[in-house]
Amino acid sequence: EIQLLESAIKEKKVILCNYKLGDKVYDLSLKPLKIANYEGFWYLIALDSRNDELKKYYLKDITNSKVTTDNFVSDTKLDKLLDNSISIWFQKDVEPFEVKLFVDSSIAKYFKRKPISKTQTIESLYEDGSMDIVIKITNEMEILPLIKYWLPFIKVLSPKSIDETIKFELEKYLKEYY
Repeated sequence: EIQLLESAIKEKKVILCNYKLGDKVYDLSLKPLKIANYEGFWYLIALDSRNDELKKYYLKDITNSKVTTDNFVSDTKLDKLLDNSISIWFQKDVEPFEVKLFVDSSIAKYFKRKPISKTQTIESLYEDGSMDIVIKITNEMEILPLIKYWLPFIKVLSPKSIDETIKFELEKYLKEYY
């Protein structure tokens, strides 16, 4: 399946396949764009051939793939979005926005070694080894799990809404479980 999908992606060919979602199996016609791994799970990112809606399909639930003779043209803006996505939560029709994070010196080396995404830039480096980084995302769920993973060594500097979401979820957790 994967080799067939990769070939269809490379050749920009529409595919027909079955997709299992819960107890139902759907017949799909897709314009496959990319096979991607997010948080250890493999997905096919594709456009639904009927309406060009961007969808994400769990790769293990795709069966009976067949490459058609129909070609499609990819959108360079969409290709760039796929290259810069950091999780399955990215959105096609949302203009990317910046998230600025303070990264403590104790973890800064990890962000230097492996940037979160191609959009990550280091805005400030401090003498103690800490830094401010900027990342572009299209959905706050792209960055929230990562921030939580690195707590308390990371802080949201902007936008304020993401900082407030983190604080709210931490307070809720502490009230419910402690």
